[in-house]
Amino acid sequence: MPRTQPNIIITGTPGVGKTTHCEQLALTTGLTHLDVNKIVKERGCDDGYDEELKSVIVDEDKVRLSLLSCLFVAFVSLQHCQKAISQTRDRD
Repeated sequence: MPRTQPNIIITGTPGVGKTTHCEQLALTTGLTHLDVNKIVKERGCDDGYDEELKSVIVDEDKVRLSLLSCLFVAFVSLQHCQKAISQTRDRD
């Protein structure tokens, strides 16, 4: 299935306003903002801590698998909901 919207990745030094910029960009464009920091923290997608950079090391494979897992669960839930709606309509 061809992509219909772009992926925009914004990186930079901590505290420069990346999250604020991304949230505003999402509001302005209607795109979805995925906060990778939040995903890493909530789902344990890190690979340790870099003392020199004072930053969490992101394990991109864990992030990717976590996002795929969420998409799969959402897809299955959507199918379940559509089936339930269809069954309700069939009874009416």
